[in-house]
Amino acid sequence: MKKIGIIASLPEELAALKAGMHVTSELEQAGLHFTEGTIGKKQVVAVICGVGKVNAARTAQVLIDYFAPDAIIHTGVAGSLDERASHLSLVVSTELVYHDMDTSWLLQNPPFADVFPADSALCNALCKAAETFGKANAGRMVTGDRFIGDKEVKQEIAAPEGAVLRTLGFVQ
Repeated sequence: MKKIGIIASLPEELAALKAGMHVTSELEQAGLHFTEGTIGKKQVVAVICGVGKVNAARTAQVLIDYFAPDAIIHTGVAGSLDERASHLSLVVSTELVYHDMDTSWLLQNPPFADVFPADSALCNALCKAAETFGKANAGRMVTGDRFIGDKEVKQEIAAPEGAVLRTLGFVQ
């Protein structure tokens, strides 16, 4: 893997990572601020996308168009649907599903999908790297564009999906 794109929704989610980067350039593309550099021996491009699936998808596309990364990682904080993923837990997505979009009619008209698998080699590498900080939970993430604070609603979302984490972003 030659170049890794790293997306976060909020500046605070990317601050520690950028502090550990050897920055080689900063530039604006399509209204987004990109920071290029290295972490260890890996080339990285970091960017803040803002909150929500549309912002995440737009930023991922701009990142792909201008920087052609070999992989994209969306990092940040999210709410848990599983008691194994408590405060400050590390969670790696193995696949992503929506909780706030009815995709049933799309599934009858391929090529649309309702489950978006993550790259298994990247998931394994992230889980291995996370062992430095303790065990990482890995599993299905559920994404949506609304904040869920109600315990009953969380249970409704988690139960049919078997989700480990609910997140507000694009993870792949």
